[in-house]
Amino acid sequence: MKLPSTWQTQTLDELVSFRSGGTPSKNNSQYWGGEFPWVTPKDLKKIILFDSQDRLTKEGAATAQVTGKDSLLILVRGMTLFKEVPVCLVGRNMAFNQDIKALAVRDDVDPRYLQAYLISMKNLLLRCVDSAGHGTGRMNMDMLRGFLVLFPPLPEQKAIVDLLSAWDEAIE
Repeated sequence: MKLPSTWQTQTLDELVSFRSGGTPSKNNSQYWGGEFPWVTPKDLKKIILFDSQDRLTKEGAATAQVTGKDSLLILVRGMTLFKEVPVCLVGRNMAFNQDIKALAVRDDVDPRYLQAYLISMKNLLLRCVDSAGHGTGRMNMDMLRGFLVLFPPLPEQKAIVDLLSAWDEAIE
């Protein structure tokens, strides 16, 4: 099948900015138990994230890595990676831990399209996973950054996402 000439192939690294997460000090009780979501791998079970099981206070959020609405979160370390590569769309500003990378997309990339594309490429993404010394799954970041993405112009991306959403609604 020949793709339209308007479609491009670029690496993930060319389409997004990668950000690493972190964990505010667990020894500082002033950082924990607030209203600000702090995402860990256990939260990466939904297509769109609006909340998390663990939460930070304003003080804790000020020390954390925060990503904004419409970025993507992808698991890069954990046992889950041996069978799944969770990719979630962020529905509001959130902090996230070091087992996760945030992907902030370029202006000409619809984050919902990129999420659907990455989810559809699960089997290829799983090839980017190896085992850390203690048996935990680890995403090879060089391979992830070099992962090839097919993407059409923005209006076509939006049309594809709208079509997929209509099918999802029909299935539900």
